[in-house]
Amino acid sequence: METPPCPDTAPPTCADSQLAQRTPALTFIGLGGAGVNIAQFLAREALPGVRFAAVNTDAQSLAPLQQIETHLLAAEITRGLGAGGDPDLGRQAAEKDAAALARLCAGADLVFVAAGLGGGTGTGAAPVLARIARESGALVLAFAILPFDCEGKRRQNQALAGLQSLKSAADGVICLPNQRLNRIADEHTHLADTFRISNEFLAQTIRGIWRMLHRPGLIHTDFSHLRAALQGRHTESAFATAQAAGPNRAREATELLLASPLLEDPALLAHADTALVTIAAHNLTRGEIDRVLEPVNRQCQNAHIMLGAVLDESLGDRIEINLIASRREPASADPSRLNAPPSSPLPPSQEHLHLDLAGFSDAPESRRSHPECLPPPPSLAPETTRQLYHQKHSAGSRLRKVIPPRFRQQQLPLEIISKGRFEKSDPTIRHGEDLDIPTFKRRGIPLN
Repeated sequence: METPPCPDTAPPTCADSQLAQRTPALTFIGLGGAGVNIAQFLAREALPGVRFAAVNTDAQSLAPLQQIETHLLAAEITRGLGAGGDPDLGRQAAEKDAAALARLCAGADLVFVAAGLGGGTGTGAAPVLARIARESGALVLAFAILPFDCEGKRRQNQALAGLQSLKSAADGVICLPNQRLNRIADEHTHLADTFRISNEFLAQTIRGIWRMLHRPGLIHTDFSHLRAALQGRHTESAFATAQAAGPNRAREATELLLASPLLEDPALLAHADTALVTIAAHNLTRGEIDRVLEPVNRQCQNAHIMLGAVLDESLGDRIEINLIASRREPASADPSRLNAPPSSPLPPSQEHLHLDLAGFSDAPESRRSHPECLPPPPSLAPETTRQLYHQKHSAGSRLRKVIPPRFRQQQLPLEIISKGRFEKSDPTIRHGEDLDIPTFKRRGIPLN
């Protein structure tokens, strides 16, 4: 009878081999008109293992798409004619087809949600899709395209409201305001080329994350590092990528990275608590890693830096740097203290002094006494204190018995002056003076 092998020396099973070779499943979903265009653009990228899908309420925008999966949201509500710029209608359509959206997210470890905010479908449905993806167990990274300034205040306000809802639903949100593209493309740039530049920024982002998760690394960064950098942040994340070649490629790529339009807001890096830096190249030196991390550490002073180094022969002599930075949403203030009055800096015995003195607004600021600087009152003998007390109360009782005379305001016999078209108007009398008469005449002030 043969002895069964020891568990420690048993060969790996087929399931163990598949688990060891498993790579994260990535799903990219473009939502709304802008999201559909981005999904169509990115589907041309050679990114094995990435599933692309396009979702919209407008059937016409989905008709030309042949290579990627499409889904028409709630045709019985919108009839395939779009949401008409109404975010509530876009949200209702997404809630109606929640089961279909859940099927798109099923099995994915990381779900990218791309949508243009300010309109109807993207603004209303993106938070719903992000919530459904998180409920399916996926890490959710959203890309929000914000409108141009010339598109109007109402669209801007709708975009900002949708952005806040998207932040609360997704693990991280990367914003790309279209207005920033004006600094890259001038006013003579063709509109199609302008949107191509925007799509290329997102393509670089997706490509960088895909390379980080699917390429072998000298300093390996896996899906758990990405999860640690993003999961549960529910705030705006920072992502940028840059490439350079030549003898100074590390320094030049770092300068391009920190000058990216996606990092235009300095607070994104200054307030970050986690930063994931991935450096990819065919051959990489220690000095290049130092030249990349030094300026990144200066920008992210309070962040926990996680480094990854990836080998990729397809880059040739180029170096690519990817940066993902995020921070946790600050805790909200205690609701019970939102309407509470500010606490007084004075002890209770002197608090009434502060309130009484604050009422003398006629006194100049320099002459007002500050209660916290008052010297202690002089000590008095008990007999003197009793005498002062009786004098005060006896004087107060006499004053209360005196009834002050009631004065009547009367017009003084002043010189009659013509008031022009205000002749028939009632005079403005205050303290016996007609305020309609110029002051210098009422008071006899000679003019030079």
